[in-house]
Amino acid sequence: MIVFQLGDSFPRDQFIEDEIGRRTSLACLSYREILDRYQSGLRMRRIATRLATLRRVLADLKGRPVILVGRSSGARVITRLAAEGSAQIRGVVCVSYPFRRPGARLDPDRIDHLRQLATPTVIYQGAQDEYGDVKAAAAYGLSARITLVAIPGEHEFRRELFPWDDLMTRLEAMAAAAPPALCNGAARGRLRKGPPLLLDPPGWVDLRDRAKAAARRLAATLRRRPA
Repeated sequence: MIVFQLGDSFPRDQFIEDEIGRRTSLACLSYREILDRYQSGLRMRRIATRLATLRRVLADLKGRPVILVGRSSGARVITRLAAEGSAQIRGVVCVSYPFRRPGARLDPDRIDHLRQLATPTVIYQGAQDEYGDVKAAAAYGLSARITLVAIPGEHEFRRELFPWDDLMTRLEAMAAAAPPALCNGAARGRLRKGPPLLLDPPGWVDLRDRAKAAARRLAATLRRRPA
């Protein structure tokens, strides 16, 4: 399962979820779904609060393997959680990691855990990101398990310029590494290649299911309209 944590600009960055959900056969737990289920629909900016929420999400998944995808402050949350060493987390994908506030001193809380991270991680970073570009990030002594990928743009980037195919290849590789003993062959979402990733418990929303439901509602509305 792919679990999302987006940034403080949410829902402007929700297109990351939408694009991945459109391309993958894996189940996705959206950031909005997490907010609604665990935070009464409220966004919390404190990293510690968001960490606590995400720990509850993983606990409710009862050991099922997950891939964490986060942007900006959400990337801070998921890397902090991965640094705690849970084997449940099979991989981490970060977009626009905020290595430092523009004009501010380097904050160890944003960097130190990245030096010890043992989970396979990829960070897509804008070539002109004011929160730290790839060249600056490479000087921070990050873990060898982290791959830095430069993308065109700044902290906010253009959707059409993002390397979605590369991201999907990496996501599928992470999912395929899930131990077979933890995989459920009856799960409804499968990788195109390799073993299936365990999916959401009953009642959790798949982004693709949400899109299909919206299309059905629209079709029903159009049928009811008088000619």
